[in-house]
Amino acid sequence: TAVDFDAVVDEAVELALVGRSPPPDIRRSRAPVGPTVEADAVQLQQVVVNLVRNGLDAAGCEAGSALWIATECASGTVRVSVRDSG
Repeated sequence: TAVDFDAVVDEAVELALVGRSPPPDIRRSRAPVGPTVEADAVQLQQVVVNLVRNGLDAAGCEAGSALWIATECASGTVRVSVRDSG
């Protein structure tokens, strides 16, 4: 099924943040043109939720902790990257 990659990532980030208080500093960058991919949206979402939760756990709850989430599209390949300040 064709899915909007950025939309799936955005939904996964929202799911990963449920119950987090205070909300962490999330910095998000998107591919210039939202890529569409042939994938199972639920499975893709599960992978991204796990990446985001792992990043949040590593960043901790200290002041200044942040999580950077980026999506990229180049040469027919899409990529999501999650980087934490921990």
